[in-house]
Amino acid sequence: MASHTRNDNSDSVRAIEAVRARWPVLFNSKRIVELSEHFYAADGVCIPPDHEIAMGRPAIVSLLKGYADLGDVTFKLGVIETHADDATGYLIGNYVFYDRRGANEATYEGRTLETYRKEADGSWKCSVDMWHHLDPSVIKKPMPR
Repeated sequence: MASHTRNDNSDSVRAIEAVRARWPVLFNSKRIVELSEHFYAADGVCIPPDHEIAMGRPAIVSLLKGYADLGDVTFKLGVIETHADDATGYLIGNYVFYDRRGANEATYEGRTLETYRKEADGSWKCSVDMWHHLDPSVIKKPMPR
């Protein structure tokens, strides 16, 4: 894909992708508080398609616990592209949500747009996390291959 920034910092891109790689590991093991501290800025915002906007880490924990407490649900995340400079960045990604609560496993695919900033301690945190579900009748092959 084409780059949307002129001077990506490869160290920043790698750092953002490393932070994001822990998201499904922590969510899938139901470690939601640890996930929120590792991934989200203290003043982070989540913009889900099916709930109110969650502003701040406590609201994000509540939102994510709501999903995790559904039961046997997990996520797989993918990266489409990531761009960053020394202080800010963004990631366009995709996900598959697996719902194994019923007799048959259901899967839902979607896309994400996440913004990141480098914190005072040098860590990268997600400041805005927005996602939406894909309509399979419109998008035939939603996951990049």
